[in-house]
Amino acid sequence: MKSLKQRALHWTRALHTYLTMFALVLLMFFSVTGFLMNHEDSFGLAAANVSTRSTKISPSMLKDKLMLVEYLRKNLGARGELVSFDDSGDPLRLQFTSPGRKIEYAIGLADGATEISGETRGLAGLVADLHSGKNVTTAWNLVIDGAAILLFLGSLSGAILWISMPKRRMLGIAAIGLSVALCVGVYVFLVP
Repeated sequence: MKSLKQRALHWTRALHTYLTMFALVLLMFFSVTGFLMNHEDSFGLAAANVSTRSTKISPSMLKDKLMLVEYLRKNLGARGELVSFDDSGDPLRLQFTSPGRKIEYAIGLADGATEISGETRGLAGLVADLHSGKNVTTAWNLVIDGAAILLFLGSLSGAILWISMPKRRMLGIAAIGLSVALCVGVYVFLVP
C-alpha cells in the first residue's frame, strides 16, 4: 500500500500534467502577446489607423437612446461596449470600444449630420488588448483569471514535484533562488 506521501505525489503529478496541458494554449497566447506588447513599436501597436467618414441619421432616431445605439450597431459599424454617451450639447457624442478598436459618433441634433471617427490597431492591437484585459467583456476577464490560476497551480505543482526528487532537489531550489535573485537584481539595479 502506498504511503500518504506517495499518494500525494501521485495526485500532484496528475494535477500538474493535466493543468499544464489545459493551460498550454493560454500559456502560448499570453507569452506571444506579452512579447508583442513588450515590442510595441516593432509590431505597429503604438500607431493607430484612423479613419473618418460622414453620413446622415434621421433626427427622429435621436429621441430614443436605445433605438439609436441599436441603429449604430446594425447599420454604422458600432461594436463593443458603449463607453460614452454625451448628450449635454450639440453634437451628441457616442463612443464604443472593443479590443484593438475605438469608434466615435458625433451626431448633429438639428439635422442628424454624423461624423464617424474610427481607430484601429489591427490584429496586433486586438491581441494586445486581449492580453491586458483592455476593452474586454467580463467573460474575457474570467479567461484571464482562469489562466492566472492555472499557471499558478501548474507552477506550484511543478515545484513540488521537482523538490520531491532527492537527487535534483538542490538544483531545483538553486534554480528558483537564481530566478528570484535575477528578477530582484534587474529591478533594483536596472529599473529607474
